[in-house]
Amino acid sequence: MGRWRVNPSPKRVILGLDDPNNSGHECIGSAGRSDQARRIAGRATTLVLAFDSLWLRAVCEDTDKADSDLGAVVARTLRNRLADLSAASSPMDLIAGSPRVIKDGDLEYMVITLHDGFRIEFVPNHVNNPRDGANQIDWAKVSRIKIIGIRHGN
Repeated sequence: MGRWRVNPSPKRVILGLDDPNNSGHECIGSAGRSDQARRIAGRATTLVLAFDSLWLRAVCEDTDKADSDLGAVVARTLRNRLADLSAASSPMDLIAGSPRVIKDGDLEYMVITLHDGFRIEFVPNHVNNPRDGANQIDWAKVSRIKIIGIRHGN
């Protein structure tokens, strides 16, 4: 109960399902289709999600764990935002959760508000992250992200 469907390949998962080695392999954001099947004109049709830690993976994949660790309301909002992410073709497609870019020194990441002061944080996860003319992340061209945190407060 509380688990999502596992892709048969042990190193590819849907929204962060079981990767027992916590190897950081990519996660497929839409119904287990391969990258090639999800590409139209060379671009992924939905975001590919990965997770920075086993705990993040577990909270995002397991309803019961999310409910116990974050509380039922925050966990429900997290599931909704993960569904939004998995349906988006880039982070710029997001509306719910007041998505915004944060720059902290050399690190540039996005934040989405969940509920009650909680937020989800993620970075682009390409081998060579897309950049614009000012050498900033071109979030409209990002098709792979890594969730780096679910935090409370600032």
